[in-house]
Amino acid sequence: MSALYEKHKDTLLKAKQVIKTREEWAAYPEMPSERHYGEGAKQKGEDDFNALLGNKFELKVPMQDADYVTCQSTSPFGIDTTMQFPKLDKKTLLDRSQQAQKQWRRLDAETRFGVCLEVLERLSKKSFLMVHSVMHTTGQPFMMSFQAGGPHALERGLETLAYAANAIESTAPSVQWNKVTGKDKEGNLITVAMDKHFIPRGKGIDVTIGCATFPTWNGYPGIFAALVTGNSVIVKPSDNAILPLAITVDVMREVLQEENINPDVVQLAISNGDNAYTQDILKDKRIKMIDFTGSNAFGDWLKENTNGVQLYLEQAGLNNILIQSTDNFKAMTSNIAFSLSLYSSQMCTAPQNIYIPKNGIETNDGHKSFDDVAQGIATAVEKLLGDDRRAFALMGALNNEGVCKRVNDSAQSDKTFVLAMEKANFEAFPNANTAKPQIIKVDQNDALIYEEQFGPIAYVIETEDADSALTLVCDSIEEYGAMTTALYSVEDDFKQKAIDDIADAGSPLSVNLTGGVYVNQSSAYSDFHGSGLNPAANVSLTDLGFVAPRFGWVTVREQTN
Repeated sequence: MSALYEKHKDTLLKAKQVIKTREEWAAYPEMPSERHYGEGAKQKGEDDFNALLGNKFELKVPMQDADYVTCQSTSPFGIDTTMQFPKLDKKTLLDRSQQAQKQWRRLDAETRFGVCLEVLERLSKKSFLMVHSVMHTTGQPFMMSFQAGGPHALERGLETLAYAANAIESTAPSVQWNKVTGKDKEGNLITVAMDKHFIPRGKGIDVTIGCATFPTWNGYPGIFAALVTGNSVIVKPSDNAILPLAITVDVMREVLQEENINPDVVQLAISNGDNAYTQDILKDKRIKMIDFTGSNAFGDWLKENTNGVQLYLEQAGLNNILIQSTDNFKAMTSNIAFSLSLYSSQMCTAPQNIYIPKNGIETNDGHKSFDDVAQGIATAVEKLLGDDRRAFALMGALNNEGVCKRVNDSAQSDKTFVLAMEKANFEAFPNANTAKPQIIKVDQNDALIYEEQFGPIAYVIETEDADSALTLVCDSIEEYGAMTTALYSVEDDFKQKAIDDIADAGSPLSVNLTGGVYVNQSSAYSDFHGSGLNPAANVSLTDLGFVAPRFGWVTVREQTN
């Protein structure tokens, strides 16, 4: 048994238990407290981040012969985050990945699990460096950057390892096999005896293409699933969020070298705006799987240009809320307001389209008209974000100029606004790109509601009644995809019908959220992120199907009589 596996096996065992029970559990502390991370960890993380700005990001285990390229960037919070990163030419990158995989795939599974578990532990110790790296590349607010960029991302990585362990351990590694094949002339049974061994082998090189909003949370499942099943990995970050995944690759290469394993099992690919660089890598026949979270446009390109490659895709979708009735109107509107405000709705799980019957709904406060419901949500948003410090903690900043333009164009349209867009003022970052949510009243025929409006733009939509709203929601899921759907109903018959119909359409569903859990959030070990059942994603993060296709079994038989 490898020393690293022995060190971490209890953590893996617990993770295997909870993916079965789906109970709440966490291996990595989610609160940014020095009680968990050690005295001085917070300041050290910030100092380490500041020391990187404007300089070379030098891997502790360098990619030999790499040139440093300057990647110009400005944080969504307005500070200069330009750095230099190592870049290899495409042929060298691919050749080394192929060569490194020969050793990696032949190691026993416990060794690979031990390496991956050690990487997770070391990344956890860098959580205060990661928080600033995520915050100033993605625009996430501090707490979200810490949790989603650090411990919650690590939990998703560990969750993947647990599924991989189940997949590999589902088959005995060897067997003494005997079969009666007939009788001899004297009538004695003829038996063939064989030693059989079943060897798991990774399928080939994986490319994980990082997203600009959640580079680690969305990146770790594919990276760790590919690695632990015996594949080498090329990590290609988004040009807008290089640093978090560069830190990840740095830690991985360090652990690999310490274990006398070729560190080129994991390499960093920097495109720096050169789309052809990325596309040529992805079209190479040695690439066997690609993990991608991002736009429909690039996802469609992958489908059309990577024939025979296993694609793990999370693309755009339209997330819906259907309000039919509630027994806690104030808590409902507050919950929705939080979901619309969190990270300025720059989450793949953020709601966009809110369907409300035109004749209103029944509530604990009596009947509420359509306008009452829409205004209730708007008022809750205004109250939530009325304090600039609270707004800073929830909203963060707009991720890129494309989002800024979309939000500003929408704000200047001739639509009917229930809540107009306002800027937020962040004292610590006066140059931050900010926008509070805008809520627009439309009817069900408005074309805008059938396009993803990434950012703080939401629509309240009049429908004929609740049944027609349900039909529209299900049709939207099936045609355009959805990562989340929310339902508010306290009428049992309608609620059950909606649960069944939305499940058939293939969207994860949250029902009657009024407390401290929000439709945007997905909990490792318990919630499946995406269903793989609608156009928004062809996979689920994470389940057995996310891991098992990444390796195959080689049967070795030897007759022993």
